Amino acid sequence: MRTSKAIQTSTPNADLQAMQPRKKGVLHVLRDFARDTSGSYVVLSALAMPVLIGAAALGTEVGYWMHQQQKMQDAADSAAFASATYYGPNPTATAGTSSAATSVAAAYGFTNTTNSSGSTTGNSTLTVSEPPADGPSKGRTGAVEVQITRSYPRMLSALFGKTPVVITARAVAKTKGGYGCVLALDPTVSNAAQAQGSINVQLLSCSLYDNSDSSAALQGGGAALLTALSVGVVGGVAGATNFSTTEGIWTGQPATPDPYSDVNVPSFSGCDYHNYNTKKNDTLNPGVYCGGIHFNGGTTATLTDGTYIFDGGSFLVDGGATVTCNHCTLVFTSSTGKNYPNVTINGGATMNLAPPNSGTLSGLVMYADRNTPVGTNFKLDGGSAQVLGGAVYIPTGAIDYGGGNNTQTVCTQLIGDTVTFSANAYLAVNCTGMGVRMWGTGARLSE
Repeated sequence: MRTSKAIQTSTPNADLQAMQPRKKGVLHVLRDFARDTSGSYVVLSALAMPVLIGAAALGTEVGYWMHQQQKMQDAADSAAFASATYYGPNPTATAGTSSAATSVAAAYGFTNTTNSSGSTTGNSTLTVSEPPADGPSKGRTGAVEVQITRSYPRMLSALFGKTPVVITARAVAKTKGGYGCVLALDPTVSNAAQAQGSINVQLLSCSLYDNSDSSAALQGGGAALLTALSVGVVGGVAGATNFSTTEGIWTGQPATPDPYSDVNVPSFSGCDYHNYNTKKNDTLNPGVYCGGIHFNGGTTATLTDGTYIFDGGSFLVDGGATVTCNHCTLVFTSSTGKNYPNVTINGGATMNLAPPNSGTLSGLVMYADRNTPVGTNFKLDGGSAQVLGGAVYIPTGAIDYGGGNNTQTVCTQLIGDTVTFSANAYLAVNCTGMGVRMWGTGARLSE
């Protein structure tokens, strides 16, 4: 058989040479490396990772610092307002002005305390200046400046620097020279304070404060006109044309502190009287009245000086009844935790009550237990013959007030969860010698 021969194109040595890696110059090797993109993202990511981590850390910490700065500014605003509010009736009590600011700032988490050796033990530095040491109000009497400073250690952003971040907030509040005579304490409801109908309410050289943050915290309606020195509201006002002020309506204000928050119901036990109905001419003595009391029309009731505790039931005064007291406090409570008293003073009743001017209940003519259900009615609508001197303090109740006149009303404070004016009313705070706590001065934030 015939065998064909293959054409041989290379020698054995040439084959061996082909199998050997080709030798390249250094420039060729570098050029090939630069052109080879496989795995390059790993290298680039490794190179960029510290920058990316640092940027993320810095962004996170900047957000944290901004949050702390806003919180600190809120604390400074509230502290300045509280200080100015305290300063108004106590212009020489500089320690109290500073303490008011310190207490409020601490509630936000910014403490400023010192130990017995004088070293700072708090986490912040708080400075209170009256008058302000700087700014547009520098040197202005009646203005209080609060400055809070705190250092924050760096976390991951320490990659870019070791120096702590120092955050400072500053606020200035000014007094406006007027005391409060109406305060609605509820922090959220709409219409916390309101004037409705065709009525005329005059707050004679005193101010109204409303702690609700609702956009309609203060409500005016109908042809009602409420005149005051000033109005301070945490939230907003609906029906602003129903309010007339000398020094302005201020919205977005810090809440006004409860001036009687430390007063408690006196201890008591048993009952001295049950379901009391007054006679034509009656003299009542201090004690515990259980199950309510009824002042009948045509009654003339004289309350001797002291504390009257009404345990449950209703406090009812008919039109035509006359009730007088020179130095007494009416306390509304419940020993069972149920059936808390409500109060009704009807039109045509003659009320002339004044508070004690000393002791733990000094200045309080009416005081309702804080455990009274929110919204319990306290209808005080005796009209022009109704004169309630001192503080009507109903911290969880709904006060409906219509009474007083512009010649007899010398000192009346209304403090309730809500306060409604549905009839003509006249209030003033000429309270010298009555033992009340003067609060509020029309303070407002100015810087």
